[in-house]
Amino acid sequence: MSSKNEQKIKFQAEVKGFNSNIAESTKNITSLNNQLKLNKEQLKGASNNTNLLSEKLELLQKKYDEESKIITNNQSKLKALTEEYERQSKKTEELRQKYNETAESMR
Repeated sequence: MSSKNEQKIKFQAEVKGFNSNIAESTKNITSLNNQLKLNKEQLKGASNNTNLLSEKLELLQKKYDEESKIITNNQSKLKALTEEYERQSKKTEELRQKYNETAESMR
């Protein structure tokens, strides 16, 4: 029994970790979006300012990196959920077969 509980706790911790990573990246993206808005306003008056353009490029790269992290975490989370679903489906089928065998033997 403890093995099942350990598997469940490990699975829950794994999913919670993915969710935490996604939330952190989302928070970072919100901050980057605010910085990009400020940068946009600054560029209105100085569209040829290479420092501001470089800053915008850097901010966009950071935003891209955070969005990539979200995608990677969602893919990993989906894989973990799919594996757990398949494992549970196998258990359900095994129990169904045992039930049918028992029911058949009682007839």
